[in-house]
Amino acid sequence: MKICNIRNVKEFAERLVDCEGTIELINENGARIHFLHGKEVAEQLFLFHMAGGIREIDLIFHKNEDFHRILSYLVNHKKIPA
Repeated sequence: MKICNIRNVKEFAERLVDCEGTIELINENGARIHFLHGKEVAEQLFLFHMAGGIREIDLIFHKNEDFHRILSYLVNHKKIPA
């Protein structure tokens, strides 16, 4: 799942903490970084992207429930500029 323009990194990271399955983050070089659960991904987001939001992130969810949880958040809660 490629996600763009995350302005509220804290809120997005809080949603990732709820994920129960493995999540892979694909970096700019195409390397896959495996995380055992959403809390690990959230910690990385805080370290690298707290200031100014996230321009683009590519995540792979190994549990369908996690994918649908994040998709639902993005569709229903992400603020879209007017």
